[in-house]
Amino acid sequence: LLREWGRSGKADGEFDMPGGIALGGEGEGRVYVADQTNRRVQVFDPKGAFLFSWGRYGVGPGEFGGNTGPKNRTGGPHFLAFNDRGELYTTEASVGRVQVFTPEGKFLRAWGNNDDKPGGFGGRPKNLPGPIGLCVDRVGRVWVGATSNRVQQFRPDGTYLRGFGVKGTAPGEFNTPHGLALDRRGNLYVVDTLNCRIQKFAV
Repeated sequence: LLREWGRSGKADGEFDMPGGIALGGEGEGRVYVADQTNRRVQVFDPKGAFLFSWGRYGVGPGEFGGNTGPKNRTGGPHFLAFNDRGELYTTEASVGRVQVFTPEGKFLRAWGNNDDKPGGFGGRPKNLPGPIGLCVDRVGRVWVGATSNRVQQFRPDGTYLRGFGVKGTAPGEFNTPHGLALDRRGNLYVVDTLNCRIQKFAV
């Protein structure tokens, strides 16, 4: 162990169900943490010193999870990912959207809904709807996994490109996919949560 920081609470540097984490920003890199039920993104230096945060309960730009209870984890923000321009993507399940920010937390754009169709993140209306894990490939396309058992690809502006997946246990099927990652060859890894496995896809 090198160091640790944080404890339960609402003050700067405290967390309530922290979720995704991403490294980015200036110099040695900053640590960005999705503080889910505090409805914010907190930013730290590499040693864990609090720098700043943004976000609050609501459904407007830069707000998170305002259409569900304040202590409901489905509101997010959930997972975080940077693109090569330094823009930070966040997922927000209950609202069914991806929001994009500068490294300083300035809102840039958002897209998505919880419709049950290609480009939407719905299909599981109860418990945990919407987008969860995401990652960005080498050419800036955004991959998003949703609890509707879809993994979908979008342009940086949110334009839907393609997707795959249905509920099941066979290869290429999912039960509540969460984390996503890409390797140097562009292969996509998906955490298939309730099937208790990792799946790897050639894209």
